[in-house]
Amino acid sequence: MYVHIQDDIEKCQWFRTGSPELHSQLFNELVEYLIPAPKQRKLSPQLSLELLFFILSTGFSFELVAKVFHVNGNPITPKTAKRTFDRTLQSLQRWVDEQIYLLENDQWLNESQKVMNDDQFQEYQDMLMYTVDGTLISTADSSDIAFHHALYNTKHACPGYVFFIIVTLSGRIVYVSNIERGNIHDKTHFKLSNVCDLLQTKYGNVGHCTINGKQYFYVLLGDKAYPHAPKPPDWSWRVTKSAKQTVDIDDQGQLIGQPAGKDPPPNVHFDPKIAILRSVVERTIRRVKMWPIFHALTTHMASSNTISLVVQLTCALSNWMKREGVIRQI
Repeated sequence: MYVHIQDDIEKCQWFRTGSPELHSQLFNELVEYLIPAPKQRKLSPQLSLELLFFILSTGFSFELVAKVFHVNGNPITPKTAKRTFDRTLQSLQRWVDEQIYLLENDQWLNESQKVMNDDQFQEYQDMLMYTVDGTLISTADSSDIAFHHALYNTKHACPGYVFFIIVTLSGRIVYVSNIERGNIHDKTHFKLSNVCDLLQTKYGNVGHCTINGKQYFYVLLGDKAYPHAPKPPDWSWRVTKSAKQTVDIDDQGQLIGQPAGKDPPPNVHFDPKIAILRSVVERTIRRVKMWPIFHALTTHMASSNTISLVVQLTCALSNWMKREGVIRQI
């Protein structure tokens, strides 16, 4: 058995593009970022890209890829498959950086039409909202007890790595965190990231802006993990009502203080209505993690560096697919 690709319709299944035309558009865009392979390497940039997406869309181990992915009728080795996979992932990071970035205020407003055009959200129409959530990527357990405890996520009852994303109300990803070990709390992860500094640098030291003569306030939406999380000066957190019972934690993950609802932190609002708005980040995470590689407990998901690169690429692909209409609605 080996992979034999006859036309772009089959490749669309790997690239999740839906049509040969969009497949060609994405393929040609991505291949420009790949460094031409030296003569001693078997795979051209085009074949390297196809191998990368084959692994993303199947989750096959490098050993299995070597058995089924043939080049000119000849098999490749697991070592070649891994080296090609890693090199191609790294080369595409320049493209990734062009897809994921904090928006200008007018772009942000344009991504907020769900609120601006709906009377049921009238109370939020003077706000520019980003919504935040984290997720776990499960991985193989470790026989090292210390490493097991570092990876083990009590909420999901399995080992893994975590990351969080920030999205607009339409599902456009504007920030992807670094990967952390599974035992880290969402609030701690948010605090350790550089996101507050980036937001402050991008949008200034005030919590509002003016667009076409109207003032808009900067707001972050979160669930019960975030009432004690940091934020840029003068920004607000709007969190789900269940967050009232959330107790703060210190940097070691130990509970401290009173439930958030008894002594609310400054500019933190408990708002049950935001649940319907922030659900977009949950759907976006599901879209990002639709690739079978995330569900394969193989060597791909054993390396935090590989996981980080895969997460960044799949987030960028989600943005590209949304922009090109492959994803109709998030």
